[in-house]
Amino acid sequence: MYETARGIIKNLAYMVDNHGFVPNGGRVYYLTRSQPPLLIPMVYDYFLGTGDLEFVMEVLPTLEKEYLFWINKRSRMYLGEDGKEKFPYYQYRATLHMPRPESYREDYELVHHLKNNGLSFLIFFVG
Repeated sequence: MYETARGIIKNLAYMVDNHGFVPNGGRVYYLTRSQPPLLIPMVYDYFLGTGDLEFVMEVLPTLEKEYLFWINKRSRMYLGEDGKEKFPYYQYRATLHMPRPESYREDYELVHHLKNNGLSFLIFFVG
């Protein structure tokens, strides 16, 4: 099973090397959404099971690249009641400003009532 886990890690690392993060899937329209940041814990668990430090060192630059994606593209700063920055947090969200191509109808039906409430349709997608 470790060989399979290693292969999955290598595949996900390839995606990070090419896109800067692990996309939601292998299709072009998934490049606006990422998978949760689980690659680093995967590598750690693989290391605990195998002791394969050489492989960890091989993928370490890729893990750093994915980490920087989350720091630079998905982090926000929580502000306290005093308006001062308290701590960072990471948002798992897409950069889309429209319904997802593969789920257009479902997304549209989910938020179309916002127009009737005086809210913009885009509030749901822009945040």
